[in-house]
Amino acid sequence: MLVPFGRGAYQGRTINISTEKCVNWYIHFNPPNSVNEYSLIGTPGLNRLSTPQTGEVRGAITFGDFMYVVVADGFYEIDAAGGFTKRGTINTSTGIVSMAKNPTQIMMVDGFQGWIYTQSTNTLTQIVDTDFQNGTQKVLFLDSYFIYVDKNTQDFNISSPNDGLTWDGLDFGRANQYSDNLITAEKSKGLLWLIGSRSFEIWRNNGGPDFPYSRAGGSTRQIGIDAINSLVEIDDSLFWLGRNEQGKNVVIRTEGFDPKIKSTRALEFQISQYATTSDAIAYGYQQEGHTFYVLNFPSADATWVFDIASDQWHERVSENGGTWGRHRGQVHTVFNGKNYAGDFGNGKIYELDLNVFTDDGGVIRRRATTPPLQDEQKRIFYKRLQMLFEAGTGSVAGQGSDPQIALDWSNDGGHTWSSEHFLSVGKIGEFERRAIKRRLGYARNRSFGITVTDPVKANLISSYADVRMGVN
Repeated sequence: MLVPFGRGAYQGRTINISTEKCVNWYIHFNPPNSVNEYSLIGTPGLNRLSTPQTGEVRGAITFGDFMYVVVADGFYEIDAAGGFTKRGTINTSTGIVSMAKNPTQIMMVDGFQGWIYTQSTNTLTQIVDTDFQNGTQKVLFLDSYFIYVDKNTQDFNISSPNDGLTWDGLDFGRANQYSDNLITAEKSKGLLWLIGSRSFEIWRNNGGPDFPYSRAGGSTRQIGIDAINSLVEIDDSLFWLGRNEQGKNVVIRTEGFDPKIKSTRALEFQISQYATTSDAIAYGYQQEGHTFYVLNFPSADATWVFDIASDQWHERVSENGGTWGRHRGQVHTVFNGKNYAGDFGNGKIYELDLNVFTDDGGVIRRRATTPPLQDEQKRIFYKRLQMLFEAGTGSVAGQGSDPQIALDWSNDGGHTWSSEHFLSVGKIGEFERRAIKRRLGYARNRSFGITVTDPVKANLISSYADVRMGVN
């Protein structure tokens, strides 16, 4: 009998229906004729590159040979070895900073002011053009223009070509197909997406002599955005936390001009329990054939991740002061071909590294559970449970030199769980080692759970149980 650990994160309103959790693992579907349809791969550890300053890492972008980050109120240039140089200071120290670049400049907005960094002169300059509207929270670059949404209006504005310091108050468009105000904008497929609180519409560059953008016919849809910083462009699509007149707490992915709901009902239930969702922060990245949409909820202290390759969700957690909460990565950029994330609180810049099994030396706790295993409510006797991990890859010494998993189970739909039973998954060189537990008793609705905290490659290949079924 196949024991399906971690098929996704599906704990909804009624836990008896499904107890499934998948924390700090993601699903990888295997090639045909493999030992199992899918395996669980451990999420990347955090390998520290640099700590320019203590505080929130608020934004990150790669420009030429350097990474640029905003940490608290400092704007820093970071080289490939992690060395950093402060290039300026802005007037706020918390909250996401949106960053975009043209061939010579980086533009930044923090919800209060705008700034331009010119790399050739290493100067950071506040935008003082009177036609620039302070207060915007998002900037993008498209077709030689910096573009932002004018806060609390239906208008969006474009800069002079390739110059974020110069703006003309007459260079604006108005998204007025519906009555809601614009919240944010993003580019995708070479088009400009303007997203409001209840709807979105798409504009294209038609090369007009007075103003270059016009609405694309048939592109307006009645779905808006709930969290401005949840909007991400990845895999030739846009993702965001959506809302409309009928409700909210759905994750949207665009397919062509059409919005598709990618959140599950279970995930939507989890999000609905959060007192605040409008502060959600997201980023996207690709790694070894998987593309991830990482959605953080700071107030709720939670992180949910959608894997486009498997079409499944999982959770990510990090340890923070002795408790488990949201993953430490908050903002992201690709630098020198590697994925980097900035910490939400301590100023550290990390590589997301699949060959690192700690969070900057801290424990990574991985947890996966199965749905309730049933046979028409008849008793199932469990003679033996066998789990095959990628064995023989433990640490040379210390924790992980004899890597363990903790096995437990619930017979009541996930309401209560047994004590943990520790099983070895193989020291270095023990490539044939299997984690086996015998004489597991019987149940009508059993869910198994596994937990790994050792700093080792914790990839679960397959799991099976020898059972006797059909006993009333």
